[in-house]
Amino acid sequence: MTVDFFPIIPTALILVISRLKQPAPADMILIGICLLFFFSSATTVIMLMAEPLELQRAYIWGLGNLGALRWADIPLLFSLVSLGTLILISHGGTLNILSTDDDTAISPGTDPDSQRLRSLVVVSLITASVVAFTGTIGFVGLIAPHLVRLVVRPDARYLLPSSFAVGAILLLIADATAKLLILPVGVMTAVIGGPVFLALLIQQRRKELY
Repeated sequence: MTVDFFPIIPTALILVISRLKQPAPADMILIGICLLFFFSSATTVIMLMAEPLELQRAYIWGLGNLGALRWADIPLLFSLVSLGTLILISHGGTLNILSTDDDTAISPGTDPDSQRLRSLVVVSLITASVVAFTGTIGFVGLIAPHLVRLVVRPDARYLLPSSFAVGAILLLIADATAKLLILPVGVMTAVIGGPVFLALLIQQRRKELY
């Protein structure tokens, strides 16, 4: 499988929307979900035009399956993810500044728009690299950072590697449970992640109201 630049398209759309209107973090998540459904519909249309064998493979890939990953794929995937992770961690100090506001970020000479664009491109390519081999396994990237924030201080230099580690542990637990229940791991993470995501969204709304 090859990793292409199609994940940059929704990333670019999110950037444009965020520039036109300054949405709250919870609204950004909802915008991301809307784009997810849109591109999922486009994927469904493509699948309907595929051959039966290709359609079966695409369906299994869409459910998320670590079993599709071969040992020969590990070196390439590890290299891509490690490179992207090191780039993000090396910009941890700048990301900490961006977490405040753009005016504060500009004062030490940081260009918020350029740094935000670079970070989103790197994150998109890391995600694309993993999804190309394993299929879509949702909610891990939403749950892990929130769990880490409960015990790790709000510093991107510590949050990023901790989130990656906790996300990997959660995925392994979900995969082991899915194998016991004879389910795709993507289904298991959705069953667990859906209610957790809803709880986080409600909590965010309460903070904004009160």
